[in-house]
Amino acid sequence: MPLTSSYKTSYTPSIEAVQEVSFQKNAVDSEYGYSGGGIVTLNMKSGTNSYHGSVYYHNRNPALNAFGDPTLPRTPGADETIFRGTNLKMYGGTIGGPVVKNKLFFFSSYEQWDDHRPISVKITLPTELERQGNFSQSRVGNYATCPAGTTCARPIYDPTTSTGTNGVRQQFAGNMIPIGSFDKTALKLLAELPLPNLPGNDLNWQGVKTENVDYWNLSHRIDWNINEKWKSFVRYGQFRAHLLEAPPDGTTGKLFPITGSNRYGLNIAADTVYTINPKMALNLRANYHRITDEASVPTALLGEEGLQNLWPNNPWYTSLYTNDTIYYPAVEVGANNFSSNSNIRLGRTGREFWQHPQGWGGSARLNWYAGNHQIKFGGELRVDKGKGARFEPINLDFRAQLTANQNTNGNVNTSGSEWATFLLGALDNQSSGRRTPVQEVVNKGYASYIQDDFKLNDRLTFNLGLRWEYEPGPVDAQNRLSQRLDLTNPIPEFQATPPNMPAQVLDL
Repeated sequence: MPLTSSYKTSYTPSIEAVQEVSFQKNAVDSEYGYSGGGIVTLNMKSGTNSYHGSVYYHNRNPALNAFGDPTLPRTPGADETIFRGTNLKMYGGTIGGPVVKNKLFFFSSYEQWDDHRPISVKITLPTELERQGNFSQSRVGNYATCPAGTTCARPIYDPTTSTGTNGVRQQFAGNMIPIGSFDKTALKLLAELPLPNLPGNDLNWQGVKTENVDYWNLSHRIDWNINEKWKSFVRYGQFRAHLLEAPPDGTTGKLFPITGSNRYGLNIAADTVYTINPKMALNLRANYHRITDEASVPTALLGEEGLQNLWPNNPWYTSLYTNDTIYYPAVEVGANNFSSNSNIRLGRTGREFWQHPQGWGGSARLNWYAGNHQIKFGGELRVDKGKGARFEPINLDFRAQLTANQNTNGNVNTSGSEWATFLLGALDNQSSGRRTPVQEVVNKGYASYIQDDFKLNDRLTFNLGLRWEYEPGPVDAQNRLSQRLDLTNPIPEFQATPPNMPAQVLDL
């Protein structure tokens, strides 16, 4: 999928910097395009001949909230502030006024957010015994006492002993994996997992992590009345947002599931209006925008040395990375097994998105007022480009199926353990190593239009418009996009070895 700015916004101004917002959802005139629905127009405040401004502060304090998640266990007398919702501080201000009276004006705004939002977490982690290969206490369910005649132990089987048509396996003696069978890489990953904080072997870690948001927003606008016929303005806006989740104090391990991102936006625009005569005015506009939208979890960085430590003298992974930022692999456990939490992803919680779109454009419009006709015509150029990828270099998948009673149709309801599979380093076929190249796509758009608002009388006005748009389509200099398939040009490989099409298809 080609990456450009798409639905992403390069700048969202502070509400205190906005003068007016208008919406047109019907009868949009031909000046506006690149939209299948309505048009939103936003005008920002400008300075005047007198100084004016504002200051504001907003605080949302969790101490005033009720307990946020009733499913979490509570300790009498403990500090429960973190369980009671977001701790948001939002403050900012504006100021505007003259630089040269009647000639040059400025208006500036600034806004800052400090937000700390709690997120409930319930995951299954290996117990101390399971980390030693001892699964003799790993139960089928969370029984307070075992049913009569049962041990509640969940049997685990050696995947290397599969025999027969169904791959029947031998159970590990005493339901314990010999230390010599432990996978060395798995042990290193295991050291980056915190211990459970609750008894049992199902959903045995519960707590609250915190999403910390550091956001600021800055805008400036300069208006210049050059003379009575000529007016211009330049506007600059920028925001930066850093999001990073943090585990509770005392929780160690770089495989604890946390996420983070950097989201930046920059927008610059200039506009000038020249009145040619009382019936005609020319408007020229130019703009530039740049966006950063990327995963960023510095606390989960692994680095090249970390990769070498996980797989010493075995650099099989070198071709998978196109970005210098190297995180811990995504470790998927708990899928299709006995855990109540049907899917647990540790380490990298999603794709490492890395998107840096930017673009620029310009437009010209001439307004002409002729009697009952208000005519305008003009043109527009847009260039939208961007570098981007969604990296997913190493995914390690561990399923209970690989330590269940047999290879084919193994009963994972009563046998097998994803953590036993993890200790053995037995990878499921969902595991993957992928190299994702960085795309650099350029998309251009051209448009011209004419609009005539003809006032026939005081009660009837005709809005007549015609617009032409042309977008040649996204272009990647390295030809990594599937597009412009020429069906009139035969494919030599298909001609040499035509596919075997069923008769039912040919008869359609």
